[in-house]
Amino acid sequence: MCDPTNLAALGFIDAADYAVDRRPYVNAQLAYLGPYYKPARPTNLAPTNSATIVSAMNLTTSAYSHPQSAAHAATQWEIRTASGDYEEPLLRVTSTNNKTAFPIPFDQLTYGQTYYWRATHIDTDGHPSVASAETSFSWGTTSTTAGTLVLNEILADNRNTVPNGNTFPDYVEIRNNGSTNITLDGYSLSDNPLNPTKFAFPANTTIAPGATTTPARPACIRALASTRTARRCC
Repeated sequence: MCDPTNLAALGFIDAADYAVDRRPYVNAQLAYLGPYYKPARPTNLAPTNSATIVSAMNLTTSAYSHPQSAAHAATQWEIRTASGDYEEPLLRVTSTNNKTAFPIPFDQLTYGQTYYWRATHIDTDGHPSVASAETSFSWGTTSTTAGTLVLNEILADNRNTVPNGNTFPDYVEIRNNGSTNITLDGYSLSDNPLNPTKFAFPANTTIAPGATTTPARPACIRALASTRTARRCC
């Protein structure tokens, strides 16, 4: 409790300054209990700080280390929003299985937002390490400015509005805001962040320029989720 580094990591800066002087006295009074050992402070390894995440990925810490070689029992993982704190984080999970790598829970995140995370290693005596220094990541782009290739229209929960044969699939329209053709090789669409390539566009699929000076309908691709096919809009 009187570890200045731990207090600073928890955000108690004034208490950390006080603990620098107080800690030797407390240790002297409790010397009969013997030394208190805890795991070494972990380091956030991945994602790299301020990284942009677009597909499935793990939060990853450095390897576990302990001055007395006590085993690694669990790790506490915490994620907060940009405006939140660790008093009430978005996520707090203590795992005995995911000790140095924890899958990013995209189902609990909002696309386009930035998040901060940290981890605490815990030994078999229940002693926690100092929490790792937090780092951040963003899920997808945080830009509010439309790019060259954009989702122009979305028709979700299409029950009887636009048919495709005898079915009513959902539609996604992609527009080329640029002045040159865009080939969609390597591009994909998905409704599952853990499977970002669920629908991959066919090879050599091209969207022509959709400049505002052109009176024709914008070139687009409609991804048909029910059949996983694509057709050119014209």
